[in-house]
Amino acid sequence: MKVNPKNDYPVWKTDLIEVPMVLGWQKVILLPNVSYSQKEIEHILSHEQQHILNHDIWIKQLMNLLTIVYWWFLPVYWLKNQVQIVLEMRVDEKVTRSMTQEKMLDYVSTLVEMNEKITKNVLQKKLRFSSSFFLAENRNVLSYRVQYLLESKQKKKTNKGILLFVFMLPVVTNLVIFDPYHENAPGTEGKWSEQEMQEQGYLIHHKDGTYTFCIDGQ
Repeated sequence: MKVNPKNDYPVWKTDLIEVPMVLGWQKVILLPNVSYSQKEIEHILSHEQQHILNHDIWIKQLMNLLTIVYWWFLPVYWLKNQVQIVLEMRVDEKVTRSMTQEKMLDYVSTLVEMNEKITKNVLQKKLRFSSSFFLAENRNVLSYRVQYLLESKQKKKTNKGILLFVFMLPVVTNLVIFDPYHENAPGTEGKWSEQEMQEQGYLIHHKDGTYTFCIDGQ
């Protein structure tokens, strides 16, 4: 493939993974040890390369940190899954941005073909955990990505003001604390406020080391 020399990342094939991925901070592209056509390999590597260029590892690590801190808050797991889908959709959009309609359909075809290969590979390895949920979820995500690409003309962007409001809302609501305050509340008759005790009260230090607090002649 013809790539910019500064983006010429190493590519490894291994039996230890089921799906193409980027190896963390090393900027190494990992591929399952299955056969690929020339068209498939170009689309896959372009996709994984874009993950590196987008610095998606930083976003994924941030989501991992949020999941660790808020492990007890179940919606955070839903958020993590949604962020993963959005990252994939953003890569799909950038990779196909300069493609013709025909080449974009080839890219979509590669996504579908790769899903079939991944499914076959997972089933052959007889994973210890149940693979049915993994495969069903994978198909749903794939369907959403394909639909997003095919309906590219209908894409809409959320207003930046709304995004800023949604982002700031949880921050602002944790910065403001409301405490109750009552002027001459019931049950306070015959009692002194903290300010009155500081301004009018005084302490008498006795020889035995004890203290007496005096206020208003008492």
